[in-house]
Amino acid sequence: MKHERQLHLIADVERLLHPEARLQDWCKLFFQARYGPGHMVSDADAAHRMLLGELEDDLNTGEPLWQPIGADYGRLHLGPWKAQGLPTEPLLQAFLSSAAVPVVHDVAAWPADWKPLAQWLMREGFARPDDETRVRVLSLPVESSLIHHSEAYRRLYNPHYRVLFTDNWIQLKMRYNLGG
Repeated sequence: MKHERQLHLIADVERLLHPEARLQDWCKLFFQARYGPGHMVSDADAAHRMLLGELEDDLNTGEPLWQPIGADYGRLHLGPWKAQGLPTEPLLQAFLSSAAVPVVHDVAAWPADWKPLAQWLMREGFARPDDETRVRVLSLPVESSLIHHSEAYRRLYNPHYRVLFTDNWIQLKMRYNLGG
């Protein structure tokens, strides 16, 4: 029961922030919540260049700075970070440190974990899958292309964030006296 309440809390926040999220976007959210950002970082220099490039873009400042996505991880949205004039290096270090956190869950188990979660999201009215995505998302194994935001999500919300280990967020929050 506690697990379902936590899912509802995460899903309620995501639905408020991104009401047009598709099932594919929910898959990405819960994948990140379970496995963190480790799959995103194979080269620290490339991660640095990518972050700098994104911070040069016109970013969505309507997002909260911090969005918890589970007990261990959250999304730090780059638009509010940039708008507050906060430095890049500590954010990069928090991201790289988060990527280095050992994952306790087996990624090979994701398809078996995802299918009931996807069904729950649809049953509870959170997910808005289109027909093609519904078939792909519910088929096993989960395709790696589903661990990306849908085109609609990218177009509507222009997402730019870094998934951080919650402890790393707390350190940034304390260092820069941030809310959230």
